[in-house]
Amino acid sequence: MIPRSARGFRPTGVPPSCSARSTNINSPPSTTSKSPSCTAPLPANSPPAAPTSFLAAATSARRDAIIEETSARNGRFFDVEIDKLDRWADDRRASLKAQLEELDEALKEGKKAARNAPNLPEKLECQRAVRNLEEKRDKAWRDYDGAAREIDRQKDALLDDISTRLNQKVEEQPLFTLRWSVI
Repeated sequence: MIPRSARGFRPTGVPPSCSARSTNINSPPSTTSKSPSCTAPLPANSPPAAPTSFLAAATSARRDAIIEETSARNGRFFDVEIDKLDRWADDRRASLKAQLEELDEALKEGKKAARNAPNLPEKLECQRAVRNLEEKRDKAWRDYDGAAREIDRQKDALLDDISTRLNQKVEEQPLFTLRWSVI
């Protein structure tokens, strides 16, 4: 089927009385008739205006579609990466919180044992064990804070990556040009 914009196409500079071929699209090929030849010269280097504007509009529409598709793909990528990062962060936090809770429970038991110790040497030994547990707990808290900062750094890096992707540069480069003439 001939596109609507190409029907009745006549190169620039050709009088309206000249047409290359008169074809009824719905009729069989045997009923096509050739029109008389035309003596008007075709311009040497000027492409017709109608197909050029049609091609420019089609190119612009395709470029917009590609940009929209890329944007949608980047949106899906962002959602997947944020989801993975959030799940990893939740697992990391849960692991560190569980470790902190274990240390807190051990501290409670150590302090209780120190209070209930019958003599001073046992109390000193229990207090040293409590002090070691407190150091482990402090280190676990530092690890927890470090993990939270690392998670924030990774989220910032992901956001920076996505913002870089949003600043796309669209380039167009003609690959080839078709020229034709209707005889």
